[in-house]
Amino acid sequence: MELVKWQYRSPYSLKQREHGRLFVFGAHTVVMQQQPHREISLQQNTGFLVWDGAYILAKFLYARLHLRGKRCVELGAGGALVSIVARLAGAARVVATDMPEYLDFIRANVGRNSVGISTAAGKSEPEPEAEVEGPPGQSGSAAR
Repeated sequence: MELVKWQYRSPYSLKQREHGRLFVFGAHTVVMQQQPHREISLQQNTGFLVWDGAYILAKFLYARLHLRGKRCVELGAGGALVSIVARLAGAARVVATDMPEYLDFIRANVGRNSVGISTAAGKSEPEPEAEVEGPPGQSGSAAR
């Protein structure tokens, strides 16, 4: 086996510390808000930025997977870019999960992009899900 050093040069990675970011997937423009002013470490606040790995996965989902009619869940969604793109790619239902402190942030990004995604908190006691139904492209509001 040969190991090859891999270096990804995303046109979006230089904008990682900006408050707002635009991503294009086919005919869809996804608008994401971030909170780069927060102190980021592996133990806290990682969900308030769109990481390059989320963009790469979202790009792969949109271009290569057939999600129409499928159900998807994103664990540790952060800003929910992957979840938003899964809905744009035709997934019938998407659930974005993360810690409770990120749920309002997820809901804001989902609402900004007018896609219906459920949210769920990652904690030991269940929190009511916020359901937003409807086909991609229809606006709706997420309620706790």
